[in-house]
Amino acid sequence: VVVPSEVAAGRDALLQCHYDLEGSSLYALKWYKGSHEFYRFILKEVPPVQTFPWSSITIHHATPLAGRVLLRNVTAAAEGVYKCEVSTEAPYFDTDYEEANLSVVEVTSENPIISWLQGRLDWEYDDVFHFKCSMNGTRPASQLSWLLNGQPVNIRKL
Repeated sequence: VVVPSEVAAGRDALLQCHYDLEGSSLYALKWYKGSHEFYRFILKEVPPVQTFPWSSITIHHATPLAGRVLLRNVTAAAEGVYKCEVSTEAPYFDTDYEEANLSVVEVTSENPIISWLQGRLDWEYDDVFHFKCSMNGTRPASQLSWLLNGQPVNIRKL
């Protein structure tokens, strides 16, 4: 199973399922997100491909025999564990699966917001200052650090 570990929100994610049937014939190839089946390919059915809608994700399946599924315009709802399950034809119907995790990240082009939390504007050497720095629109939450003249600043949370 090839699933991108991270995808930026709004981008596409290509899921690939590679398999070796060792001489048997393919009966079914299925994709799941968690326990929810969202894609099924069974060669002997008409039509051979079925998709089962979930969340706001658009599923594209141009090449079903290759085990490829394209998730278009992913959102945070697409984050989770994906499983590809492959079954062989009768009489054995051997089934195997692999899983992989997909994370959705959101990046912003905005600058951090810095707020002055202390009203006093006249200061002296060794005064303690209170600032707040926040960053909106990122997922996972941004890790922010303070530098003063290029050097890390000792941070104490209030």
